[in-house]
Amino acid sequence: MSVRVWAARSAEDVAKAYALDRMILPDDEPYAMGSARWWLASVDGQTVAYAGAKALQGANAGHVMLCRAGVLPCARGAGLQKRLIRARLRWAAGLERVGAVVTYTVRDNVRSSNSLIACGFRLYTPAAPWFAPDTDVLYWRKALT
Repeated sequence: MSVRVWAARSAEDVAKAYALDRMILPDDEPYAMGSARWWLASVDGQTVAYAGAKALQGANAGHVMLCRAGVLPCARGAGLQKRLIRARLRWAAGLERVGAVVTYTVRDNVRSSNSLIACGFRLYTPAAPWFAPDTDVLYWRKALT
């Protein structure tokens, strides 16, 4: 099995990420793809996974947010999510003045939670939660320093 992970560098790559997003998360609101950097993963030449990240600004400056990620069902269990998390962590570590990476999962998304834990993320409570208190989300953080 040949696996490749790469940062999107072209409009075609971003279009692939958007198409995967719509296939994997069809019930979610479409994501504004231009507001983030994107990574893709392929297995034996077929693009099967994507993930995004963006450097936060304003009160959240100094943090990178992992946003939107997915793996097609045919490719799950191959460790692609962890590879995509690690690629984004390397990117974040190369940015100036970024001390931590944050993200969230819904409580019942055990696969994503386990991938984050395996990559060194820990649960935390943000000073200003991104969702209403009754929303069923878990917040994750990994310090880079």
